[in-house]
Amino acid sequence: MLDKLRPLTNITGADPYFHPILSAWISENSFNVKKRALTAATYNVIVQIGSLIGSQIYRTDDAPYYYRGNKVLISICALSLVVMLGQRWWLILLNKRKENVWEGMDERERVRYQEDIAQRERDGNKRFEFRFRY
Repeated sequence: MLDKLRPLTNITGADPYFHPILSAWISENSFNVKKRALTAATYNVIVQIGSLIGSQIYRTDDAPYYYRGNKVLISICALSLVVMLGQRWWLILLNKRKENVWEGMDERERVRYQEDIAQRERDGNKRFEFRFRY
């Protein structure tokens, strides 16, 4: 009976699934529905392209140790880490700039700034009281 057992070749629950986390992050940093729809669609396209490219990393001509495929994956991980750290730094910088302008306003300017609904819809996440999550 033991010789009939096959090893598991594809364990779908063993790797972390980051898609919901990134989708929530995109939704959190998008101010209005129009920008949220655009960024979610762009993210979805990038995920689909990544799945097509990802299926071509491990090839049979690189078997059995997959040196080339592993180099590609390590390079992608390193680039992703650099991009994430750069994006975090940029969002922190943007929040500090907005905070400086917001702190420079007096109470009447802040109230007047927040009461302008039309300008609020136009500016979106560029507003001084909006803070990005990182």
